[in-house]
Amino acid sequence: IEAPIEWNGLEEWNKKKEQEKKELNTQQTTKTPKLQDTSLLPFFKSHFVLPTKNTGSHVTIKSDQMASFIDQFLNGKIERSMRSSDLPPRANSPFSPVLQLVGKSFSKFAFDPSKSVLIRITTPSCQLCEKTRPIYRRLATDIKEIIESKSATATSDSKAFAEQFIVAEIDVDENDLPAEATVLVEDIPDILLFQAVSSSDQNTPKRISSYSGPMTYEKIKRFLRDEFKSTNLPAFPLDISQHVI
Repeated sequence: IEAPIEWNGLEEWNKKKEQEKKELNTQQTTKTPKLQDTSLLPFFKSHFVLPTKNTGSHVTIKSDQMASFIDQFLNGKIERSMRSSDLPPRANSPFSPVLQLVGKSFSKFAFDPSKSVLIRITTPSCQLCEKTRPIYRRLATDIKEIIESKSATATSDSKAFAEQFIVAEIDVDENDLPAEATVLVEDIPDILLFQAVSSSDQNTPKRISSYSGPMTYEKIKRFLRDEFKSTNLPAFPLDISQHVI
């Protein structure tokens, strides 16, 4: 069964987006146009799977099984099934600057309170995803070089930021996201930032923000700088070009 995503924060999120639209209209500006209708993609739905027994080359489903399954679904007794690819062989490799996430590993990294995680949402059919991949990889490499002290401007504060910052991506053609992340995805590609929780705010949920601007190196850096400005976390360490408007 395929059903709409449910999340207890969805109503509040929709109100926030409506307010943003009003503000944008007032300023007579427009957001980056949607590149792909995410509501039509598999990850933007909840999936509920009927357990079956495989008897040889056929799967047998009896009418009473189906009736029971539908009844349990309607009464909220079936848990959502999360689609997930297998973990990549080098998912946690120190040699890869961009961490490849799958459905089963997404929450482990995204909701780790000690880490800030930047996650790019992609699909294999997205041409812009492929075109901008080097930009995203460059960002990940620059952050990684701070940790390895290859950057001439590396300081203790910049290293503190880099050590708690992960650059990752996930293919949503094959993987589902938790509801609270799914509803934030507006475009493909899209970028979500899951900010770490400072040691003094351990009981506070992670702040999740979405970047929907141009997929350029400088614009993404500026987004990150602004997101970390008013937090108790280390400041974003990479230099921002003053020529970017």
